[in-house]
Amino acid sequence: MAMARINLEESFRVPLELLGKVPVVLVPLVIFSLVSLLPTLILRRGFTLGWEALVATLVSGFLTLLGMSWVTLLFKQHFEEKAVHLGETWTELSRGLGNIAVAVILVTVITTVGFFPYIVPGIILEAMFLIVIPQVAAEKTTFDKSITFMSRFVFAEKNFAFLLLYVLIAFALALIPVIGSFLSAFFIILFFPYLYLRYGRE
Repeated sequence: MAMARINLEESFRVPLELLGKVPVVLVPLVIFSLVSLLPTLILRRGFTLGWEALVATLVSGFLTLLGMSWVTLLFKQHFEEKAVHLGETWTELSRGLGNIAVAVILVTVITTVGFFPYIVPGIILEAMFLIVIPQVAAEKTTFDKSITFMSRFVFAEKNFAFLLLYVLIAFALALIPVIGSFLSAFFIILFFPYLYLRYGRE
């Protein structure tokens, strides 16, 4: 399969259809999306926006991207017409955890730092870097090599506008009171693995 430009209609429809075909994906989807509520819960306890919120946001972002990695491996099994198993994919995730953890930490820090001074840089950085996570998880590559892939997929294949749209939708969902963080994380964890496996994988 060659790297391709994202088809918006297909890329919005198929991941939702996959939830019916591969319902086991809902396990990491729900678990890791719930973790994204951590910053909201901390702020609701009366903490001021400072180190507590920053640490909670970093931890939440890290776990969200870890969830994205797991969903990537589940979808990968489905696309390769294999039986989809939580245990097998968790074992595979654990074996590649070194490269995945490095990528997740770097992308979490890059995007979170982008959001704190101004919102726009964070949105742009997420549109560029989120696609790196499923690529590292699926191909067991390293972060530095994934940057080459990212530049080709995002810019050479002219997918930046599409990825930006996905990030903007996730950002809009995050603004919904109380459950916004959950919905935003659910959206990201579900759709970005599909975007990579369908349009970015070679």
